Amino acid sequence: MRILIAAAFPLHRAGGIGTYVRELRSGLEAHGHFVHVFAPHSSLAMKFALDGDVVDADAIRRLVYPVIRQYVRHGLPRQPRSLVEYLEMERYCLEAAALYFGISSFDVIHAQDALTALALARVKSPLTPLITTLHSSMSAEFLIQGRLESTDRAQQTYVQLLEQASVMASDKVIVPSRWLRNLLLQRLQVESERLAVIRSGLDVSTFLSRANESGSLRLPHGRKLIVCAARLDALKGHEHLFDALVKLQRLRTDWVCWLLGDGLLRERLQERVKRLGLRRQVLFAGEQPDVAPYLKAADVVVLSSVQENLPYVVMEAQVVGTPVVATDVGGIPEMITHGDTGLLSSARDSEALCRNINCVLSDPTVARRISGQAQDFANRAWPKERMMSDLLSTYQDALSASREEGQELHRDGPDNQTWTAGNEIRSQTADNEVRPQTGRRHLVRAKDYQSLFSRAFEFESVRVQSSVWDRVMAGAPAGYQIPDSLLNDCLSLTTDIPLQRLPEQHRR
Repeated sequence: MRILIAAAFPLHRAGGIGTYVRELRSGLEAHGHFVHVFAPHSSLAMKFALDGDVVDADAIRRLVYPVIRQYVRHGLPRQPRSLVEYLEMERYCLEAAALYFGISSFDVIHAQDALTALALARVKSPLTPLITTLHSSMSAEFLIQGRLESTDRAQQTYVQLLEQASVMASDKVIVPSRWLRNLLLQRLQVESERLAVIRSGLDVSTFLSRANESGSLRLPHGRKLIVCAARLDALKGHEHLFDALVKLQRLRTDWVCWLLGDGLLRERLQERVKRLGLRRQVLFAGEQPDVAPYLKAADVVVLSSVQENLPYVVMEAQVVGTPVVATDVGGIPEMITHGDTGLLSSARDSEALCRNINCVLSDPTVARRISGQAQDFANRAWPKERMMSDLLSTYQDALSASREEGQELHRDGPDNQTWTAGNEIRSQTADNEVRPQTGRRHLVRAKDYQSLFSRAFEFESVRVQSSVWDRVMAGAPAGYQIPDSLLNDCLSLTTDIPLQRLPEQHRR
């Protein structure tokens, strides 16, 4: 099979999701499948990339951003709109980038988030199965991160509709934990048959080999090492960890805590560490290319999250035999049994978190017992062969259903033909996607591409790169237009607040 893995964010800085994609790709390739990755190219998302092929993101955003900004601001003239505006812009940029590259030759598309799933559902072949792995609930995360206010009904409705639409557009939605499945069923009101729990997995032998390189680390002499490997984000609860460490400092000072990861909260968290008097004992080590040696060298791995799904760092610590102290949020209780394979406390309970950390550091018998039992559990639960078997079965089921649907629609054709723009058929080889070509690379008026847009917008001051947008238009399916009805659907559900219905425009 030719499989496209797609995401709306740079995967090299995506933490556990990045690990999931690396494990997924290597597992698929080991089974003989051809795997390609479509995602923003860098941490600044300056390019979209489909493996080695890249397109300048600014060449797409120059047209999409001003159009969607007009659209959203007209619909939400007196309401908070920054999150809706951002998500709408990014969604249509993903669509345009996918049209630019051409994604019609893939047998299966596997999206890694709701935004990507909804975007690619609009531009893929209708007979290409779309599998989506949801690693979290967007609305729940945005509320914790402060990107969404609990009183902001319009934007909350929009995010919920986006997540719901992504589930409905997917042939199957995979979630790594029972907790997330139950949360999405409750929030999105979708059929339970659409969601399948497939736990994430890990190449245990490879990870252990990397972990054994911990001898190269410069470890603190005569001190216990606490490691927290998590991006610096409100979801990870670092402030509660620091409160626990202040309490631990009153009990003992023979420890240091290394924070592996980076994020937008770095400066704020550094200032808090300074204010709490923890500068000598808390080290911001930043992003590390490989956390395996650190987890192996640690005396205890701590995760103080206020929301989690099925965090890879817990799997990895269990695999290398390091005791884990964590909060009992999300899917973590599916990974850790308190007192048996780790120690758990409630989120934001710094007193209990401190007590659990101190218990592991003070009692070697407890540390050896829970780490040994966790390692036995990990060897049964986390090998990725199980994950790959379940995923490949999901792909095959979706492909079989797609073939049956194709037969019902009387769309049989030669094996080497696939759906493209305008639902026409063109011939392709197995290894090379046919893409529309153009020799023009100069800037032209954005108005030349107005037929892509379903409403009246001001294009006069915008000039775009024709070599990009010619390919986008050539790849667009028949009837494709920007924007779709998602925001209007949102407005129709929030009629009790002063919102303005968006005007329609004749198709040109």
